[in-house]
Amino acid sequence: MRTTFSSEWLKLRSVTSTYHALGVAALTVVLGMAWTFYVSGLADERGSLRAAAPEQGFLPLIQISLAVLGVLAITTEQASGMIRTSLTVVPNRGTLLLAKAGVVAAVTFVAANSIIVLTYVTSRLIAGDRQLRFNKTPLADDLPMLLRKVSSQMRQGVGWSDR
Repeated sequence: MRTTFSSEWLKLRSVTSTYHALGVAALTVVLGMAWTFYVSGLADERGSLRAAAPEQGFLPLIQISLAVLGVLAITTEQASGMIRTSLTVVPNRGTLLLAKAGVVAAVTFVAANSIIVLTYVTSRLIAGDRQLRFNKTPLADDLPMLLRKVSSQMRQGVGWSDR
């Protein structure tokens, strides 16, 4: 089973579409920074502003791009014909599917959590002292809540509800 997981990890890393899907997911950090700059500018003009946190609005983009990663993990192997080799080496389809799903789940879990936390931290640093809705409490107090919320949302596969 361990060799099946390592072969699936190697196949996932060798496909360029993996990096494209992860790159689109990582683009949310840039979008979150742009959103925070925009909202911070509005807060400077108006004094105080209630704005949604960037990670709330961009989580669906992360979910879609990581779902595409899961689809591409299977379809690229089918399109290239490597599925025949994989089934020859691992004739038990359940084992092969479990290994592929486990590798994709691990990659998407790590990617989603790191991207959301990075977006959250950079937006908090950019917002600074400006009074926006998402930076009323200290970062250390919000981080455990953020990780719990991201994990539960990724399991459910739905967007964020209002804080």
